[in-house]
Amino acid sequence: MKLYNHTKYPDAVLESLLVKAGKAVGARTTGVVVIVNQGRQFGASIPGCAYRATSVRPNLRMKRDQNYLINIRWVKTDGGYFTIVAPHWNRPALEAVQNFYATAVHEWGHIKDFQRKDLPEWSRRDSSGRRPRWEDRPEEIRANEYRDSARSQGKGENGSYAYEEIVGLALALEERKESK
Repeated sequence: MKLYNHTKYPDAVLESLLVKAGKAVGARTTGVVVIVNQGRQFGASIPGCAYRATSVRPNLRMKRDQNYLINIRWVKTDGGYFTIVAPHWNRPALEAVQNFYATAVHEWGHIKDFQRKDLPEWSRRDSSGRRPRWEDRPEEIRANEYRDSARSQGKGENGSYAYEEIVGLALALEERKESK
């Protein structure tokens, strides 16, 4: 996994938690780009979004000076990439990290779909030009099924599979909360 951490959380803690989330649904984690952003306002942004792509420019938002824009590089991916918003410090730490892990498992479910050779069914626009509601889209139903099967196998956010990683990120969240 290629992690681009745009937060103040330690890379090692985030990477181990995100790799565990990917393995919980059975996705190949090598070569997938994960961009972790810090939300601007609490609850004001989408918690995660997966994209199907062969390459991505992950550092585009980090620096805005002219010298940096010349050196933008493309990074190859294995099936796709996803962005996810880091847990916010004004919520209870363990609850925030558990929600972050559940979102990561859901997004890894989309990446697992992207990595398949035979493309599964995707939502299509109906005759009026509208897409189905989010919960009725086949790709979202599959991602939720991957998350539910991980929970039933004890690999969900309340299980013991990623307990050390969840607690490690919760401790980093508490340290950040105390420093503010």
